[in-house]
Amino acid sequence: MTALIDVDQLRTFIAIAECGSFTRAAETVNKTQSAVSMQMKRLEERLNREIFTRDGRASKLTEDGQRLLDYARRGGTVIVQYNKFEFNQAQYGPYPASVSGNRIADETVPVTVLKPENPVFHFPNRIDQATWSGWVQERGLYFLGEKDSRYVDLISMTDSFPDNPGVKLGSLVEANVGTGHWIYLGLGLWRQLPAGTDGAYQLLANLISLSHKQP
Repeated sequence: MTALIDVDQLRTFIAIAECGSFTRAAETVNKTQSAVSMQMKRLEERLNREIFTRDGRASKLTEDGQRLLDYARRGGTVIVQYNKFEFNQAQYGPYPASVSGNRIADETVPVTVLKPENPVFHFPNRIDQATWSGWVQERGLYFLGEKDSRYVDLISMTDSFPDNPGVKLGSLVEANVGTGHWIYLGLGLWRQLPAGTDGAYQLLANLISLSHKQP
């Protein structure tokens, strides 16, 4: 099972499952109860199913909710897209890290693959320079900046604009969590997918396939 789930929602979900109530979970994750309730409402809408049954103040996992919790604990593939600086206070990642203001504004610059053996570049699509052609507006922004050594940069880029010098890392970062993967994605797929950019769809398919064995 692979899902595109907001990491903060996932943490709140786990807190509710472990605490047994929205009220105690809100204290655990340092949020208001209304904020916790809204997060779970949005998560249920995303999954299109109920994940908690509520009995007064107590909250119990549904069968689907238990499956999601098991998935999280096993370390399925979690993809974190386009986070701003609130990431730095909340620390959504499995290890310490901070989002920076780094970006690549020129959508045509070459992309250097730093870990060519990583399966994200091979399955189910072969990722090569053709993948990065036809992008619109920019490559991405709000890249992951300073980070724990357990995070691994998978690509690097250098902008063509003189006011943005230097090699930029943090646009596609992986951390192994249990038997699964945690991915930070600063690449602008939110722009590319609506534009029908073929390479963006190929890359996304590979990312959500990381938990599947290659043939």
